Amino acid sequence: MAEKAARGCARPASVVAAAALVYCLVPGLSAVQAGEKVKTEPSKFLAPAELAELAEKSKVSYATTILKGGENLPAFTHPGYPKDGSASATPYPQIAKGPNGSRTLTSFSLSAIAKKALEDAEGHYQANEYPEALAIYGE
Repeated sequence: MAEKAARGCARPASVVAAAALVYCLVPGLSAVQAGEKVKTEPSKFLAPAELAELAEKSKVSYATTILKGGENLPAFTHPGYPKDGSASATPYPQIAKGPNGSRTLTSFSLSAIAKKALEDAEGHYQANEYPEALAIYGE
C-alpha cells in the first residue's frame, strides 16, 4: 500500500508545471469569457492627455509652448559636464577608489612595450583583422 502511494505521488516535473500553469490561468480565462474586467497594473507613465489634465488641476501655474522643431529649445548643459562642451577622452581608463570610498576615472599607465603593442595592434583590430591583432597582443 505504501509502495502504491509512493508511486502515485511521483509526478514528472512537466506535469506539475502544466498543472500549476492551468491553475493560474483558468480563473483569469473564465473572467475574460464571462465579460468581467480583469484587474491590470496601472501604467507608470502618463499619457500627454493625463499630463495636461494634471497641469490644469494643479495649483501651480505651468507655461506651455507648442514647438514644431527642436531648434527653438533652450540650450541645456548638465552641471557636471565640462564648460567648453566637450569631454576629453581618458586613455586607458580605469576606476580608482579613493580612501573615503569615492570613485574617480583615471588612466592606468602602460609600459613602453605594452603601449607600442596596443598602438600597433589597434589598426588591425579596427580593420577586423583579428588574427593579426591577436598575434601582436600575444607578444
